[in-house]
Amino acid sequence: MKIKRFVGRDIRQALRLVREELGPDAVILSNRSSDGGTAVVAAVDYDVESFAAAGEVDERPLADSGAGARSFYDAELAAADDSAQSVARAGSLAAVGPMEGMRREVQGLRELLECQLASLAWNELSRSNPLQVTVLQKLNAMGIAPALAREVAESLPRLTTLDEADRQSLLALVKRLPVHKDDLLEQGGIVAVVGATGVGKTTSVAKLAARYVMRHGPNDVCLLSTDTYRIGAREQLLSYARILGVPLFVARDRDELAAILGAQAWRKFVLIDTAGMSQRDERLAEQFALLRSQGARTRILLALSAASDLQTLDELITTYADVQPAACVLTKLDEAASLGAAISVLIRHRLPLAWCSNGQRVPEDIHAAHNKRLWLVTTAAKLAAQRPSAQDERVLAMRHAEARAHA
Repeated sequence: MKIKRFVGRDIRQALRLVREELGPDAVILSNRSSDGGTAVVAAVDYDVESFAAAGEVDERPLADSGAGARSFYDAELAAADDSAQSVARAGSLAAVGPMEGMRREVQGLRELLECQLASLAWNELSRSNPLQVTVLQKLNAMGIAPALAREVAESLPRLTTLDEADRQSLLALVKRLPVHKDDLLEQGGIVAVVGATGVGKTTSVAKLAARYVMRHGPNDVCLLSTDTYRIGAREQLLSYARILGVPLFVARDRDELAAILGAQAWRKFVLIDTAGMSQRDERLAEQFALLRSQGARTRILLALSAASDLQTLDELITTYADVQPAACVLTKLDEAASLGAAISVLIRHRLPLAWCSNGQRVPEDIHAAHNKRLWLVTTAAKLAAQRPSAQDERVLAMRHAEARAHA
């Protein structure tokens, strides 16, 4: 047996010296740190009893207690473990780099190919059916969603004049637009107006209450507010209540709401103004639970701003679907630069339109929707005609292709 002590500035250098002199069969007996670096005792032709007799016991063993001495390779692996893991991680990152670059390149090629194919399809449609392309361009200018525009354009019969194509496309939108045919003011009952912040819920409640008072008088109607978040919310509705001569109640939780509704059950019409909240507000679940606590006897009227964009309106309707709105009131028609988004989401979600609001006057600026469908669609077309048209053909081609893909 050959035993020798090696000293290096660190464990790696000491192990390298062991390997160079004793070879790969060397066994590491012990190691310890010293002022000069790291000292390692190694042996070849290792015999445990001989080593114990030699009295080499003042060194700190590398091996775990009772596990015996480690081979050279075991010791080197233990010493280099952290470094090996770092190298492996670096190798993985290096491998991810080229793969990520390849993925992005393939994605770029795919997008380029889709764009080229969309342009080819659009050009072919322009050649074979120019009137349909014109209809798509006008519906796009109105702000109609691409899928709905394609559906309308493809549903039209083979037309020969542009005027007839325009007229037929607008009529197709009118037929698709759902409306609430029942008169809420005649039906009465409990109606809660919900919606996002600033869409005009309180003003809509005041307009509906004023309409009812003008038709039936103030005795059978009352107002109720659940908005305890917004500063001044109660005062605004209280001002309307005083003008109309109707009572106003405030409910802070479901127990108070149930108590008020029970006490006012004799009234024919109860209008509830709720707190305006973002569709992503965590407190929205509380409001949904409050409304559900009254069961099916409370009808929900969703207030939507016509001035909102397509994505916002779509998200709002999807979120408030949890309370199953019976219909909606479309507000701020006088502020909207385009009505295509509102028309599109109502048709897509099959949400009936009950009322249209186009101003702040109470109660003049609110109208039943069952006889306003044609007016709403033609107004959308007029607003589009008033704006300068600068449509990008490539954008139209891509939208047409996406609409066909999602059909």
